[in-house]
Amino acid sequence: PMLCWLFALPGLAQAMTSEFFCPPKQETENAYAVPLGGVYFLPVFASKPPGAGSAEEATQAIIVMHGAPRSGMQYFRDTMDVVTKQKKATETVVIAPVMPDKPCKAKQWSNR
Repeated sequence: PMLCWLFALPGLAQAMTSEFFCPPKQETENAYAVPLGGVYFLPVFASKPPGAGSAEEATQAIIVMHGAPRSGMQYFRDTMDVVTKQKKATETVVIAPVMPDKPCKAKQWSNR
């Protein structure tokens, strides 16, 4: 069974000054467009590609929600740092949904 955690790292919102960029300026290899139907998609940063079988060795998932600065990339990075330091990267899927405040197309976001 997969264990899922939902949390926000305290203090990050005050420290972040970044904003939403489409395409992302960094972490492009971890940027995925999750289809929601039609032209709609959810931009996410994820440690493993979304989809069936992409995270077979995963036993837990961490979903990280960003705050008002829309710094999903930084939240993703900070969470991955913790997961990596704890040597849990293989069995953990980290997902950071991004809620854009400006227009963005799936192809721009993930370039896939």
